[in-house]
Amino acid sequence: MHETHEKYMKAALKQARHAARLGEVPIGCVIVYAGSPHENPENRRQSEEVARRKHKIPLVPGQIIATAHNRRNTDKSALAHAEISAIRKASKIIGDWRLDHCIMYVTLEPCQMCAGAIIQARIPTVVIGCMNEKAGCAGSILNILEMPAFNHQATVIRGILETECAKTLSGFFQNLRSSPPAATKFPARMPTLLLAFLLALTLAACSGIPLGFNARPPGVVDTTGVLAHEIVIPTASAPGIAIAENDQAIIDYSNAADGYVMVKYHEVGENKLNVLVDGPQGEQYIYGLEAAAWAVFTLTEGSGEYAITLCEQIDGTKFKVVLTAVADAQINDPLSPFLRPNHHVDYNENSSAIKKAAELTAGMTSFIDIIAVVYNFVIDNLTYDVELARTVESGYLPDIDQVLASGRGICFDYAAVMAAMLRSLGIPTRMVFGYTGEYYHAWVSVYSEEEGWIDNIIYFDGHEWRLMDPTFAAGANGDPEVLSYIGEGKNYLARFQY
Repeated sequence: MHETHEKYMKAALKQARHAARLGEVPIGCVIVYAGSPHENPENRRQSEEVARRKHKIPLVPGQIIATAHNRRNTDKSALAHAEISAIRKASKIIGDWRLDHCIMYVTLEPCQMCAGAIIQARIPTVVIGCMNEKAGCAGSILNILEMPAFNHQATVIRGILETECAKTLSGFFQNLRSSPPAATKFPARMPTLLLAFLLALTLAACSGIPLGFNARPPGVVDTTGVLAHEIVIPTASAPGIAIAENDQAIIDYSNAADGYVMVKYHEVGENKLNVLVDGPQGEQYIYGLEAAAWAVFTLTEGSGEYAITLCEQIDGTKFKVVLTAVADAQINDPLSPFLRPNHHVDYNENSSAIKKAAELTAGMTSFIDIIAVVYNFVIDNLTYDVELARTVESGYLPDIDQVLASGRGICFDYAAVMAAMLRSLGIPTRMVFGYTGEYYHAWVSVYSEEEGWIDNIIYFDGHEWRLMDPTFAAGANGDPEVLSYIGEGKNYLARFQY
């Protein structure tokens, strides 16, 4: 059992090192799902079934369900302690405030706030690395965790990897004392206006915003209808500032404020791998992964908490949890998830479809004209692939260049090609999955500064917009009945947006 405790404490130490890289006091915490607290097998089965229903996937005993590190200065919040953040994440994963089937591992003895939260969450066991003689409330100055006056007490195990945990802290403070941060110096009599300008210039350069201070993501078209600048595809990065990681995989949510997270499995075997993203609006997005490479998943339900779960197939429809993370995404620009490549709409500046989009729209300034040109190109150059629609398997993803080269595709392909081309031109574009009648379908919506999201249109004929559904329009051949159906937004029920 001691070896098991050391294994999870090492994971907590990894979180502590993440905190140190942020300049935070290095305290890390992980919460492990230990199975049902009940001894009776039938009670255990029922308890775990409840957890499965709430989270929609099996929770396997021994899985780390939450990781966190100290972010008090980064988040400017006295509540951003490692233990509090881990409890919040674990509760979201479990689907309950009671964590009575979990074990907490923390590198430093909890303070009074965190100890109180542990009791409130009904965590039965807390494993501590090193003690905190000045502020610890699990035996140093108080012992809130084992106080008999409360209606719940936790079993406390102390001294697991104590030396390593203590050295992480002492080394951090030693480096802090020996290497004070250098202050930025300005001339003593620099005019206030000039200083303000230089500060704004510095912020613009660091954030990648052009000197005109226009925060609209780059592209050919400004959606007010004015020509902007050359195509620049937004790139994704995994800087490792906010991550969850174990031996099997890594989730990097450092750029959640920009509307995306990145995921990578370190190794991919024969078992099926899934990524589950639970958004703040309650919808669960399920993605498949087949390569040991970084994949981008956009956060399309606006600001709020997103639970990201990686899981591996055990047998048939049974999966086990590999890794979890909860990202509190306060998205800077709600349009940003719809302006970049992602797992479902994958492209880069070398994609033939993107080069074609630039060629077709060269010199154009009209938002309406550009959409019409791209739309007509897609419906004129693709035909519906009936055989692929009949045989397509779960997990299919379009290769937009291959689709264009073949001239054939299913609804997913049509929507992905159009979304990629328009996004590369700086037009925010949603690829929407949902129902048209009884059939599951895909279509696209675009954003205009004047109109907002245009959800049920394709072009403006001087009187009204038409629904942007390139698949149906391609097969319509001008049939008035089909075009009339396309024009009725009530015929479409959106479910997912990418």
